[in-house]
Amino acid sequence: MGAAWSKRSGEGRYYLSLKLDNPSFNAPIYANLFDDEDGEGYTLLWSRPARTASETTLQSPPE
Repeated sequence: MGAAWSKRSGEGRYYLSLKLDNPSFNAPIYANLFDDEDGEGYTLLWSRPARTASETTLQSPPE
């Protein structure tokens, strides 16, 4: 599920700020959707919190 809010950048450009979340996600995804300057498409910029060291370390299987 998700939600979007209309916002305005410091340069005066309008864009949508989004939050997408689902129980299957490790963390919510935050994104911003901008109209391309040529008006022909859109650009989606997204991020989510970085994984912790314990999440990225491969562990050996039990013996």
